[in-house]
Amino acid sequence: MSKVEKKDPIGDFFKNIFKKSKDTLKNVSSSEAVKDVKNKAKGKELYIAGGGFILLALVLFLLFGTNTFETPIKNIVKGINTANFKTSIQAIPPFMVDKEFKTSSMEEAEKEFLDRIVNFREEYGQNYQVRYRIIEKKRIELNDLHEVENDILSYYSEKVRITDGYKLRLSTSISGDKKSEEHEITYRVYKINGKWYTNRLF
Repeated sequence: MSKVEKKDPIGDFFKNIFKKSKDTLKNVSSSEAVKDVKNKAKGKELYIAGGGFILLALVLFLLFGTNTFETPIKNIVKGINTANFKTSIQAIPPFMVDKEFKTSSMEEAEKEFLDRIVNFREEYGQNYQVRYRIIEKKRIELNDLHEVENDILSYYSEKVRITDGYKLRLSTSISGDKKSEEHEITYRVYKINGKWYTNRLF
């Protein structure tokens, strides 16, 4: 990707603030006034620098903090609640999607997904909601993660690096205008090449 020079409005804003502070200092004659303005300028610079750190932390959170071990579960639940197959399918890794859901079977999988949504609406009500809470979280041992890597290589011909994983026991509830039910379900989630996925949709 070619590098394009971009303006940095935030950086320019900081520079202008510091410049104004220095210009103000030059125009002040009395030593007390100089001291007072310097203290204010210093406080302003510290405030601005602190704001810069907060902004940086926010950017880092948006880039790296939004994908956690719960992300695949959240994608599945959000997909079910919004009847959006594409959202739910983000829970499983792309290489699995490519192999398990070719063009024709992808359509079949989406149809099966939407059929389940129809069933939910008929059984629980049009305004059904799926919720979950984690009742047990157990870290998967490193040796087992390596085995999963080997299984993926063998079955999907995909070399991946799995750095973490959990076995999650969930309490799920489906509630709507007609009735409510609770179930327990187990999911395994894996951090594959830096992102969290699971190996099943339901």
